[in-house]
Formats: sequence, C-alpha cells, structure tokens
Amino acid sequence: QKLRELAAPARHAVGLPKTIRAVAATSGGAGSPGLVGAVLPGGKNKAGEAVTAGLGLAAGAADAAGVVAIEIRTAPDSSSAVAAVEELAKQNVVAIVGPIDGSWVDAAGGRAEGLGVPLLSLTGRPDERTTGKFVFHVRHSAEARARVLAKRALAAGLKTFAIMAPDDKYGSSVTAAFVDELAKGGGSVASKVIYPPSTKSFVSFAGKLSGSFEALFVPDEADKLALLAPAVSASGRIPKPLGTKRASGGKPIVLLSTAEGLTGTFIANADRHAEGAILAPGYYPDDKDPAQKVFLDRFLVAYGRAPGPNEAYAYDAAQLAAAAGSGGRAALAATLASGSLAGITGTIKFDADHRRADPGVLYTVMEESGVFA
Repeated sequence: QKLRELAAPARHAVGLPKTIRAVAATSGGAGSPGLVGAVLPGGKNKAGEAVTAGLGLAAGAADAAGVVAIEIRTAPDSSSAVAAVEELAKQNVVAIVGPIDGSWVDAAGGRAEGLGVPLLSLTGRPDERTTGKFVFHVRHSAEARARVLAKRALAAGLKTFAIMAPDDKYGSSVTAAFVDELAKGGGSVASKVIYPPSTKSFVSFAGKLSGSFEALFVPDEADKLALLAPAVSASGRIPKPLGTKRASGGKPIVLLSTAEGLTGTFIANADRHAEGAILAPGYYPDDKDPAQKVFLDRFLVAYGRAPGPNEAYAYDAAQLAAAAGSGGRAALAATLASGSLAGITGTIKFDADHRRADPGVLYTVMEESGVFA
C-alpha cells in the first residue's frame, strides 16, 4: 500500500489512474504500453525488497522520473504466482516482471505462456527453469558468467588453470561449467582445491595448489575472494594483469572469479592481492561507467545505498518492457526474441531459449596512480 501511494503522483503525471483497474482484455489481449505487472515473494524477503527498489526506481516512485507504471502482486507460493499472473493479465499489463525463485518461475511462466503475456523472470538459475515463446530470463546465471570468464582467458592465450571452490552446490555447478568451457577451447586444469563454505582462513588451502598454471578460477562471493586472494599471493602465486611476465615474490597468475555481491569493499580488502583480477559478478555499482552512472546516482539519492544485482536486473527488466512494449504483448515478445537493448547489466540479448546470450559486463582490478580500482 505504501508503494502504491508513492507511485500515485508518477502515475498521475503520465495520465494513468491512481491504481490500475481490471479491463476486459484477458488471454490474447494486446496489453497497455507503459503498464507493467510484477510478481514477487511476500513477507520480509530480502531479494523481493531489493527487486521492489529497482522496480520502484523504474516506475518513478522515488523521484518521479519513471518510464513505466508498475503494479506489484505478492505470491507466497507457486499457486499464488499463477493467480497473480492471471489477475495482472486481466488488468491488461503489457508484461510481467518476476518471479524470482524456482517453482514460482515455472508456474508463473507456464500461465503467462498460455495467456500470451511476456514474463521477464528474475531467477538466478535460468538454466533450470521453464522456457517458452513468452518467457524470458533476464539474469545471467553464475554458470554462464563462469563460461564467459573461461572464454575470455582462452582468448587471451591462457591454457593451464587451477581452481579453488567451495564444497557446495554452487561451487560444483559453476566449476563444472567453467571446466566444460575450458575443454571446448583446449584448456586444462592442473590443480583443484575444495574448501568448506564456512572457511575464513585460506592459507592452508592455498598451500595445496600444485603444478604449473597461468590462471586461478574461484567461484565464490566477493567477500570470500577478498580473504582468499592474500593467501594465494602468500603461497607464491601472485595475481597480476594479463601478460605480466614476472612478479616479485613468486609466479604471476591471473585471478578469475564470479565474485558474487561485488562492491567497492572488495578493493579495500583485497587491494594489491587482486591486481589484474577479471571478475564477472553480473552487476557491480560502478560510478565510472557512463552507461550506469545515471541509474546509480538516482538510486543512491532515492534509497541512500548502492544497488546490487537484484535491483539492477529488475530495473533492466522494467526498462525492457518500457522501451519495447509500445506495440503490445506479441510485438514485445518478438522484439525481445530478436533484438537487443543497452542495459546496466550489459547489452541485453536473448538466445533461442530466451536466456541471456550477451556476456554481460566483466570488471578488471587495475592500479591507477597508486590506488586500486
């Protein structure tokens, strides 16, 4: 209710009623351009709250500079997600953003497909989720980002790799994707070290790295990488930029990571121990990037904090619906399937299964006038 009250002035400014009302259009309806629905988890859900913030910025709820009107429905379970999709379809939205989680996405996607309403899911594991003519997955999976890192390293001429990964489903799945991509490009793994997910001291694990390798891949959170990088450096494997031939105190290697949740804190903690690291977090709040500076500045003013991946991908989803939805639902689905749009998470393009086909954005740690950035 609070979000609807905040959105009311923005809706009025673009000629829309205070809240959206049910209309006659249902299955097969064209949808109203500029009118978007969202299906998100209810209750105190951090991911849902983050997505709501990103959508709120796109809707102008925070600063009246929105580009689309968004009506949110909460769904505590998969059946509720189906009901929410049906309700929003009757209210003639041109597209629906969400849900975020597994079975909710499949259930909502199946119903959206039947109703002919484009659904822009925000699942972090799109490879495991339903596909269809009207279902699109906006987020880059960790596995897809790992493959991009492997391709980048191979393209730079690197052939031998080591891996340090947490002993959990994320670590094994993302490692498998990375290794598979290496095999396609002629790369090989010389050493592999697995550590418990709760690890905070990595000295002993870094000491287990063996053999000769040119790069080290770490599928983990940025906070863990900040603890791991100094231990690797102390073991005599010194993270340095691509092309470095010598390193004081050991052998230069290139550090690669999915670096989940990357923020500026990582640089402060890892410092020189991550020099040259190539990171694929999906999204990083980079105020030096012109493509996302406006978004970042608006978000900071509106919410008093930096956005994360959930906020960024939600904002991009809303932007997609706003930019390509003028022709209605069918035209929007066709445009998403064949076109591309510059977003803050990369140049958004979908593959044949409507998962992200673009590589997203890679970040490299560099020294600038004695300061790492």
